[in-house]
Amino acid sequence: MLAPLHIPQPGPARKIPGYQMPETTENLLSWDFVSKRMSASEFYWINTVFPDGRPHSVPLWGIWHEERFHCDGSIKTAWSQNLTQNPRIIVHTPDPNIVVIVHGIARFLEDDDLDDAGWDRLDRAYQEKYQ
Repeated sequence: MLAPLHIPQPGPARKIPGYQMPETTENLLSWDFVSKRMSASEFYWINTVFPDGRPHSVPLWGIWHEERFHCDGSIKTAWSQNLTQNPRIIVHTPDPNIVVIVHGIARFLEDDDLDDAGWDRLDRAYQEKYQ
């Protein structure tokens, strides 16, 4: 089964002289905003790291389903191979005007991670988006 999801509370960014960064949490965006933007995106950019430390970025189809990013692809792709060595990942929407960037730990789903109904919901969500 999937581990419980930890959604951190928003906090002000590190203050950098010359940048107008919020100093309180009053005007920060909600997780609901993040979830809606991630759900609405047609595709995503993912960022991984090669074993030698070089960054790797690639656009992918995917879905935001039940507060998690899901994508598929061959285990032979560079990004997939990178994630087998280092599961740290950044996923972001492509729109630079309303970008959402999510940092996390990637996990390859196993058959027993979801029950049949869960797999059906995931498959249906992917099919509805891309067919």
